[in-house]
Amino acid sequence: MSIKYYKHKPLKMKYFPYILRNTSIIFLIFIANCSRTETPLPDSKIWQKEANDFSLYEIGMIDDFYKEKQVYYIKSVKESDDWGAAVKRGSQGQFINNKARLSCYIKTENIIDKVVLFVLVSNHGSSGSVYESIEICGDNDWKKYELIIQYPEFTYTKYGIALYGNGKVLFSDLIMEPEGNYELPLQTHP
Repeated sequence: MSIKYYKHKPLKMKYFPYILRNTSIIFLIFIANCSRTETPLPDSKIWQKEANDFSLYEIGMIDDFYKEKQVYYIKSVKESDDWGAAVKRGSQGQFINNKARLSCYIKTENIIDKVVLFVLVSNHGSSGSVYESIEICGDNDWKKYELIIQYPEFTYTKYGIALYGNGKVLFSDLIMEPEGNYELPLQTHP
C-alpha cells in the first residue's frame, strides 16, 4: 500500500485582506459581547432595592446603553415566587394638580410570572393614594412603556419596576415628566 501525498496550494496573498478583515470583525463582536459586565448596585440616591427577601433578587447596572441611556437590571438569583423591585422615592411637588408621565424602555428575559412598571402617589397626612401600573408578561425585546398619572394634592411618590418570580428585566431611561393639566372635577351644589 502506498501513501499518496497531496500538495496543497499556498494561500494566495490576494485573499489575505479579506480573511484578516472578517477575522477582525468576528473578534470585535466576541469582545463586545463579553465586555457587557453586570455590576450589582447597593442602595443609592439613584435606586433603592425593595423585596420581601433581599437575598432572592439583585439590582445592578450593565456596562451597556440603550437609546444612549444607561441600562439597569433586576434579576432573580435564586428560585423565587416572591418579588424584588428597583424604586425611586421622593416629593414631586412640581406635579401637584397636574398630570405626569412615567416612561421607560424595558426588555424582559425568562420571565416566569410578570414585570410591573408602577407609580404610587400618596400624602403622608392622609389615607388617599393614586396607583397606576402596567404588567408585562413573557419575554419581550426592547419596548417603550408609558403611564399617565393624575396628581391631586398628593406629593409623595414612589415609582419603579418590580420583578415577580424568576427572570431578568433590563430597563433604561426611566423618567417622570409633566404631562398637561389635571382636570379638577366640577363640584355641583344641591
